[in-house]
Amino acid sequence: MRLQLKTIYLMAVILLSSIPVFLVEPFGQRLSYHLFADQRAYLNIPNFMDVVSNISFLIFGGIGLVHCFINDEKWSWKIFFTGIALVSFGSAYYHFAPTNSTLFWDRLPMTIAFMAMFTAMIGEYINSQLEKPFLIIFLIVGVFSVIYWALYDDLRFYYWVQLAPMVTLLILLTFFKSHYTHTYFLVFSFICYLLAKVVESNDRLFFDLTGNMISGHSLKHLLAALVPLWVLMMLKKRSTRFLNSGAKLFNDCNIR
Repeated sequence: MRLQLKTIYLMAVILLSSIPVFLVEPFGQRLSYHLFADQRAYLNIPNFMDVVSNISFLIFGGIGLVHCFINDEKWSWKIFFTGIALVSFGSAYYHFAPTNSTLFWDRLPMTIAFMAMFTAMIGEYINSQLEKPFLIIFLIVGVFSVIYWALYDDLRFYYWVQLAPMVTLLILLTFFKSHYTHTYFLVFSFICYLLAKVVESNDRLFFDLTGNMISGHSLKHLLAALVPLWVLMMLKKRSTRFLNSGAKLFNDCNIR
């Protein structure tokens, strides 16, 4: 299937995925969301494990950001790792005192990271010239979705902004070919993200299964922090697969 036709299909999927935003009734953030399983305090820090487990985002986000500036990676990747590093502060702040107002500062940098990765993937799988204009557009859309939720307590648009990049990444990995090698690291990051969502939705279960050592939400932080680690590994190891003309540059061009 030609790239142009596949691109049209991809854009159609993204646009169609937004339809439920307008069909579903508005729904807000349940206050029960803030009642996490592990509420133990240590060193005068409430919800200690959920707070300190966020340091993993700072570590991998910071290392990735340094790599991006040293190796002059694209701005999408620089903003991605910046967003990841800022998640450590926003999420720690939220878990120190979980409320809807503090949750805003958790979701804002997370959404920035999502949108930056979304843009990077489109640039590397479809057309690199789309990266800069799309980066601005998607960042505005992402930030708007968080602000809209905070102002109107309506999560529909925010959830779509979270879902669309994941669906797009899955489609790109399955049906498109990147301009770079070692994209299998993105599969690892996708798996870690899915596992993070699984343990997050079973917060109390994992807290009980581990004998109250660690909750599902704390595990979610650790698993989600592996996403930027796999992305960093990809950026460090990869090489260019094609010229703009489509010519092969390296013998490892079949590595995915």
